[in-house]
Amino acid sequence: MTVQQAARDAHHDITWLIGALARALFARADDCAAAVPALEKIAGCDFNAPLAPVTPSLGHACRHLPHAAIGALEVAEEVAMALAACLEHLPWRDGEGDWALADVLGAEGPVRHDSAGLRLLIAGPETTTPLAEEALVFVLSGAADIRDAEGALRHLKAGEAHPAREAIMNAQPRTPLLAGLFLR
Repeated sequence: MTVQQAARDAHHDITWLIGALARALFARADDCAAAVPALEKIAGCDFNAPLAPVTPSLGHACRHLPHAAIGALEVAEEVAMALAACLEHLPWRDGEGDWALADVLGAEGPVRHDSAGLRLLIAGPETTTPLAEEALVFVLSGAADIRDAEGALRHLKAGEAHPAREAIMNAQPRTPLLAGLFLR
């Protein structure tokens, strides 16, 4: 395989993942008013531009990805398949604790954009992750307790999305959390 083929494969796989996440969130737009503004930002991205250079890596918490991806199959089958295809291209970074983030779209992601951002979060069971900036949390596997902009505590099951402004707690005792974070 040549470098050009590898770059083309990475571009295809990562843009497929972004599109799959966007389609899955759009399917839930009637239940989440914040979905449309998040999707409008993503629609403004140039997906034909070359990917920014990334150094693919797996974080310690990525050991939960197989279990989480299987759970995501029930909620968003295309997202789970796209994640499996692009896993080798994503730059996962460990957080403090049993969680990791991968930038997919945004200032630090392989697909660069100044006003849209999309990250994946994987967290082990009963793990709390700090949320550095407000995001629309779209739970793909597991369940999460979030605090919204009004300070209300919300419980999100797999397949649900809601804006969050504070830490995310994986509410499942044995199931890892996999979530898309659409940055606001």
